[in-house]
Amino acid sequence: MKRIYILLIAAASFFGCTKSDVDLIFDSLPEERINVRLTELQNKLLESPSGWKASLTTNASGGYGFYFNFKEDQTVAMVSDINATTARVISNSTYRVKWVMNASLIFDTYNYISLLQDPTAGTVPGGAQGSGVRSDIEFEYLRATADSIILRGKKYQNELVLVKASVDESDKYNNGEYQTSINKINNFFTVNANPYIEVAGVRTSVEINRTAKTASLTGIVDGAAKSASSKFYYTLSGINFREGISFSGVDIKSLTFKGDMLHAVDKEGKEYEVKNSVSPILPLHMLMGVKYAGLRSPTLTNTSSSVTYFPGTAGTGLTILRRYFDGLPNRNANGVAVFGYGYMDLAWNTANKRVTLIGVAGQYQTSGLATWTTTIVYDYTVDESTGEYKFTLRTAASGGYSAAIMDQLNTFLTTSRFKLDYHVEGANLYGKIIGIDSPNVQMSFQLR
Repeated sequence: MKRIYILLIAAASFFGCTKSDVDLIFDSLPEERINVRLTELQNKLLESPSGWKASLTTNASGGYGFYFNFKEDQTVAMVSDINATTARVISNSTYRVKWVMNASLIFDTYNYISLLQDPTAGTVPGGAQGSGVRSDIEFEYLRATADSIILRGKKYQNELVLVKASVDESDKYNNGEYQTSINKINNFFTVNANPYIEVAGVRTSVEINRTAKTASLTGIVDGAAKSASSKFYYTLSGINFREGISFSGVDIKSLTFKGDMLHAVDKEGKEYEVKNSVSPILPLHMLMGVKYAGLRSPTLTNTSSSVTYFPGTAGTGLTILRRYFDGLPNRNANGVAVFGYGYMDLAWNTANKRVTLIGVAGQYQTSGLATWTTTIVYDYTVDESTGEYKFTLRTAASGGYSAAIMDQLNTFLTTSRFKLDYHVEGANLYGKIIGIDSPNVQMSFQLR
């Protein structure tokens, strides 16, 4: 009986405890911690009266630059380097700071950051139907410093990094000077066709891909071509590399103008002047399979009854390419319709010393474009000192509708040595095959 009495007293004592009697692991209630976190993010967004410079990478394309100015009424003004309009025309929209498993910044009306996930293909260069360039409009709050806010996309996990803008920078973004800066660096790479920097005494080519928003450095290291790349976004003074480009022991963080002189700047602040060479820095044969995946012929489409051959194509080379493209409309698929689409690829596999010739033939059908491919595989040797290629047939044509009209190119590749060279036409750079045993063969291709 005494034991039962003691247990009853203990139970009464337990149920008599108030909420305040329980020790809190985090020293505050969950709802209190949530409110602190939300208030922290909201106050931080409003902390910079001149707004924020921002950058964001995407899963299906490169990097993008933004300028944001958040207001207390939950509106935000922005510009972006997505295109010429977004870089100079201010977009005003709304945002929310909300708890979604963490304090989160949500852009809840359509704006420039929404363009990156627009489901209509081509809204942003490289954007795919249904997913755009795979980016977010909801970002969770990770951390902040005195001058920065770091957030992360909810779905694609890419970081949105905000850095306080100065009054002068804010004025430039609001006055359309962002587009002026973008035009300046784009023009530099248009005028200077073969830009390079010297890293550890080695001439290293510098290239930017405006469509993919990526940049690369390529040079000869220990006798072999090496290439490194990064996603980039435009700034008011040039471009920044989000991940940096590590090459020959140097980490390049940006390309920055000082007046009209462009410099690469490493993480230590050292500058490397970007110069221009009269001719490309590196031999083309050393870049195949390293910087370039291969060569692509012109493409026949339904926008024209014939293809336009690339400049530099001449002699028997033109005859060889015409064999394919003149033959496509005469190759019936199942005896029903002619081909109105097609191209040829030469794809390099440097690890196995192989090249695959791919012939693509397509039909425009009511359900869309249908394509068929034919492949021929070659083993190759290349003299690194002269760039001389010799192909040996490994696997004959795999069949398909275009096998018969790939015959002349196949014959040339297996009977004549050849070299690769650049062909420059205005601002366009092509890869050119020049026959050695058949010197009348000259064919220009798109470098891809």
